[in-house]
Amino acid sequence: MWLWCSWFIDKVLLLYQFVLIQYKGIRFNLDAKYATKQNINQKTLFNLLKQNKNTKFLKDQCKKSKLDGDEENIKNIEQFKKLFPKFTKYSDYKPYVDEIMNNGNSKDIISVGYPIALTNTSGTSGDPKNYPV
Repeated sequence: MWLWCSWFIDKVLLLYQFVLIQYKGIRFNLDAKYATKQNINQKTLFNLLKQNKNTKFLKDQCKKSKLDGDEENIKNIEQFKKLFPKFTKYSDYKPYVDEIMNNGNSKDIISVGYPIALTNTSGTSGDPKNYPV
């Protein structure tokens, strides 16, 4: 009986060690994948900022955040957060969308170039909202 219990405990400990090694390997792999995705997301963000540095939207936001003339020098996430502390509501973008809708020359307002089209929401939770595409 004792021999069987010893063998069983030995196998359980081996299985436990194997599972721990597997878990740490998977965890390390997930951390590496997360870091890679985060790095790619940051590169994409800063690429978009560089492409849109001459838009009216970004210039106005730099003036509001007292980074006047520093559109090109946004190098890290902290500077980006200072530049865009709360842009989450449609009302923050509405003046720019209205300018695109009312102005015949709507180049470089929110993004580089002319908008292809204006689309709108169905307005189920309020007034319909327009978005440039």
